[in-house]
Amino acid sequence: MKTLCRCAQACRLWNVLALDGSNWQRVDLFTFQKDVKAATVENLARRCGGFLKKLSLKGCENIQDSALRSFTAKCANIEHLSLYKCKRVTDATCENLGRHCHKLVHLNLENCTAITDRALRHIRDVELSGCSLLTDAGFIQLARHCKGLARMDLEDCSLITDATIHSLSTNCNGLSELSLSHCELITDESIHCLCTNNKDKLQVLELDNCPQITDSALSHMRHAKALKRIDLYDCQNISKEAIQRFKVFVDVVRFYD
Repeated sequence: MKTLCRCAQACRLWNVLALDGSNWQRVDLFTFQKDVKAATVENLARRCGGFLKKLSLKGCENIQDSALRSFTAKCANIEHLSLYKCKRVTDATCENLGRHCHKLVHLNLENCTAITDRALRHIRDVELSGCSLLTDAGFIQLARHCKGLARMDLEDCSLITDATIHSLSTNCNGLSELSLSHCELITDESIHCLCTNNKDKLQVLELDNCPQITDSALSHMRHAKALKRIDLYDCQNISKEAIQRFKVFVDVVRFYD
């Protein structure tokens, strides 16, 4: 991106060529996060239009729904979008994404603290770490309508219970990676559902600091044939003996305990 900007300053012809939308399919504004204003995103959307496929606004805390409204209308071919730590972004942006950006497959909403249940839409890869206002109601709707979900990061979504996991495991049979770290209401019942309904797909399961997970969860995990990694750091109700027994039974699994 810096190279294109330098080329644009060389002369009028180079300016036209460098700023052609086809050259701006992937844009990362993290380096300029403090300087990115609404006009920046609006001009980018106007310039790139349908060419833009990947945009990172990570850390751009000045960005609000108004700027992204123009973006979603003009950049309908966007596939990857990161709004990490864009704390002024609300459900309205997610609704506009769902309305206009039908090719979107990856959306990062980590630490977007204004996001609520209404924001969840039809995507395969969901990162909602730190979104502590989300509840079972939103995830149940997500699971019912987004059956192609493959990866979810729900770390620190502290309000969710086994009801969320039951709905995900029942509706999203292709779920392969799931982080439930610091989801303190999750119990062994969730692990039973996952390892029954997603046993052929589930590869990564993160359960750090889940105090209600016990040795029984490891018994359920024996049925998950595709498991490659399990995180169990600070799960105080899982014994070392149970972990050792599990490792003997399923020696290809890597533990991070």
